[in-house]
Amino acid sequence: MTDTILQKYLSFWWVRIIAFIFLSAITTFVLLLSGLPVEENILVYGVLITVSFLVEMLRQGGSPSTLGFHTSRFTIQEILFGIAISLGTLCLIAIIGILFGATVGQKSYNEGIGSFLVVSLIIVLFATGEEFIFRGVIFQALVQRFNPSLITFITSLLFAAAHLFNPHISVVGFINIFLANVLLCSLFLKTTSLIAPITYHAVWNWGQHVLLGSPVSGLHFGISLFKVDFAPTPDSLEWLFADSFGVEQGILTTIFLIASIVLTNLYLKQSPYIAAKLYNRDVEESKLQNANLNG
Repeated sequence: MTDTILQKYLSFWWVRIIAFIFLSAITTFVLLLSGLPVEENILVYGVLITVSFLVEMLRQGGSPSTLGFHTSRFTIQEILFGIAISLGTLCLIAIIGILFGATVGQKSYNEGIGSFLVVSLIIVLFATGEEFIFRGVIFQALVQRFNPSLITFITSLLFAAAHLFNPHISVVGFINIFLANVLLCSLFLKTTSLIAPITYHAVWNWGQHVLLGSPVSGLHFGISLFKVDFAPTPDSLEWLFADSFGVEQGILTTIFLIASIVLTNLYLKQSPYIAAKLYNRDVEESKLQNANLNG
């Protein structure tokens, strides 16, 4: 009976939001008080990911797959699509830059393969943590209750605002971060899979820094293997490519993000199996909300 009461409460979208925020705040506070080294907020992200799974698993019919961690015959397609549009965008920016005079150089990384892999993992974990914050429990609860386009717009503003304190942020950079979140929301909404946006987000962050030598939203991680220098391009065209904030500050990125959003909405689709699981979960929760638990 206790489990049923808890599941009934969690069937309400606003309860899940409160539960996620409360549990995240308490566990993060305890983590900080413990004195453990919170290296670059990785442990905090770990807390948010764990709480996301906990809230979903406690729901009636909840599971990792209903949160967005599922596999189907579409999964490989989703992963390859995320890789293709992220690396494809970066390659096209580099190629166009080279055609207009940008130069490519190899950078030396002397910290060893172990350090390279650790920092690469941190970049991936950053992307994963941000996806759980902006596409996890809260986003999914709001989408269940309100218009997905409205929620996408609001969370995209918040996502861009979260980068306002990053070094060298600009108006174009802010717009591109906004559009990137619209793309990430589209990847989730079209597939109901967190794997799709995590793949894009992680490959985009890793690729622009390691392969292009670009800052990631103004931040440097120190593991670039190559450097595409856009400085030699004509001054009249510098707005197309990158600045101190990175390639996310270029108008070319704006164009390719919009194109990726269009492609995502045209090309990707939800697995019927996952759609059925989500439908069954929602039906069971609807029954809980209407049941007289005291009867």
